Amino acid sequence: MDMSKVPGDEHANSLFPKHNQNLYDQIKLCIISDYFPKTLSKLPKGVLEFFIRDGELAINFHTTKTSLRGPAPIVESTGMTRGKLLTFLMLVEDKITAHPAIDYGSIIINYELLEDGEVDGDIEFKTQVNHRRR
Repeated sequence: MDMSKVPGDEHANSLFPKHNQNLYDQIKLCIISDYFPKTLSKLPKGVLEFFIRDGELAINFHTTKTSLRGPAPIVESTGMTRGKLLTFLMLVEDKITAHPAIDYGSIIINYELLEDGEVDGDIEFKTQVNHRRR
């Protein structure tokens, strides 16, 4: 249930937007257009990282890890389907919009497809505070 809505008053509903809703919309677009075709649809687990400036998505990062000793292990399973992507996006939206407003910092999302095909993971919110000394 969306607690940001006031029943019966559609004008008042626009006065109580969810925290980070615009930010989530920007992240969602980035996931669908950049991460899904490049990594989410191909890898069963990974990391998505976003840098936020002034409450808006500023940068997204693609991270690749490799072993120092020998070749990387061969991944035998596939990545997310479109159906699982929708589930993943709903889970991400719930967490980002429930979090206090983010002005400056990073969001790091770790995802993993479980053996039963369900999506799991966690989100790390790193807010940054700058102390200007001039």
